[in-house]
Amino acid sequence: MNIRDPIFSDIYVDKIAQKILEDPHMQRLRYVKQLAFAYLVYPGANHTRFEHSLGTYHVASMMMRNITGEVELEVPYVGLLHDIGHAAFSHLSHFALEHYLDKTHEAVGEEIIRSSAIRDIISDSTLSFKKFLSYFRGLTKGQIVTGALGSDRIDYLSRDSYYTGVAYGALDANRLISKITLFNDAPALYRQGVSGAESLLIARYLMFSSVYYHHTVVIAGSMYGKALTAAIEVGKIDPKMLSSYNDGDIVSILSNERTSSAMMGRVMDRKLFKRVYDGAAPRDLPVSELGDALEKAGFGSDDFIAEKLDFKIKDYELPILGKGNKPIGKLSKVSPLIANLARTMNDTNRLVVACDGRNVAKAKPVVNRFLNAL
Repeated sequence: MNIRDPIFSDIYVDKIAQKILEDPHMQRLRYVKQLAFAYLVYPGANHTRFEHSLGTYHVASMMMRNITGEVELEVPYVGLLHDIGHAAFSHLSHFALEHYLDKTHEAVGEEIIRSSAIRDIISDSTLSFKKFLSYFRGLTKGQIVTGALGSDRIDYLSRDSYYTGVAYGALDANRLISKITLFNDAPALYRQGVSGAESLLIARYLMFSSVYYHHTVVIAGSMYGKALTAAIEVGKIDPKMLSSYNDGDIVSILSNERTSSAMMGRVMDRKLFKRVYDGAAPRDLPVSELGDALEKAGFGSDDFIAEKLDFKIKDYELPILGKGNKPIGKLSKVSPLIANLARTMNDTNRLVVACDGRNVAKAKPVVNRFLNAL
């Protein structure tokens, strides 16, 4: 079966993948936005985790076929299933999974796979479920999906760029894919592909600065987080159920719960907090103490947001191969551009503080005094 896709044209989906797609856990991803509230800034950003999962599956298949001449299906199935543990509004709910359950969305995803019909679909085929799980955890060939130049990253940068209308994320995916190979059973890059890797890292940085960390997107996401926390704290939402809800489910619950309805209503009506501060911040900025300072000045905990953002990347390295497929060093050693950009990104810290527009003038001196005292 072929599925038409605006990024990669036709995506071929085999019979096993079709069965996986039909599972309710996968179908839920049709109703989980890839970029959460980014559509409040970029109206076209209504694409979903379902589309992204298909694209990640497709790119992983392309990469394996290019490397080995055939497709080891456990790898693209990891791409298809890699986001199945995402809660509603994607990354914005990660804090709840981590805080209340001490789990990542990948760990939740593995639990879903193990306990659902998806396990039987894979086990009843000729594939190895044990090998699939190893790859799902990002080991060896699993990095074809999750690694520095993995299919996950190639798809989301291309797809997010397309739907937001921001050109920064555009990649020559075919060229990059053609230069990726395996070394010691994990991804490596031919030297001729270094420029493609540079392009991807630059695209990632620019998409973070212009889309993912756009101040309005950050403010809306933080306000949603406050609404979600309030509903969890009063027992309206069980954190264990977060990855069974889609965006509409959560909006309905939060909009009808007394402790969260006002905040969620502001997000949905785009009556967002206004910026008090948006700029550089010390790496060890005590955000909780800034919150205390604002509360001492008369602000309630739901009257403001304070988010420290960083651009830290730790997963950009992979071996570079020269003539005779001999390793010539890590990516950052071969590319000074990547080394410098990675250093810049890892040293960048940003603080966004916002509150109701009527109280911005009251909040500004509090924030400025706090920052000047550090």
